[in-house]
Amino acid sequence: MSINQRIAYIINIKYGGSQKTFAERMGWSQQYVSKLITEGGSVGMEPVKRILEEFEDIDARWLITGKGSAIDKSFITDITDSLYSNIRQLLDLEKFIPYMLDTEREEYKAAASGLKKASFTTDQVDRWTRLYQDDQFSKSHLEHH
Repeated sequence: MSINQRIAYIINIKYGGSQKTFAERMGWSQQYVSKLITEGGSVGMEPVKRILEEFEDIDARWLITGKGSAIDKSFITDITDSLYSNIRQLLDLEKFIPYMLDTEREEYKAAASGLKKASFTTDQVDRWTRLYQDDQFSKSHLEHH
């Protein structure tokens, strides 16, 4: 995958492929973005630096060399660590529900209901699945060459 394709991939995962939205976020013209993702087009360090500044979860090594994964796994780990910590805390406190004051029980309920079931569309999940599979294929392909 060329750097042009990697930039197009970022646009795809961040904005569903909308060059216009990506260009607006970056403060660039849509024509400039189109030039960056044109296969074989030259990409200097300034746009790479700007992308990495704007999207802290993009792995710099992947963007520059194509090695590794697009998303820096430490960002995902931070989110899941926080989620598991909140769930563990609520589960640890569950045994105290019968002993809580009404106001405390309402506070607990409010915290627990913050972990509501996500309601993502099938199209969103399908897109994420394709992107995940593409990422897994890319990693597998690099390991075998």
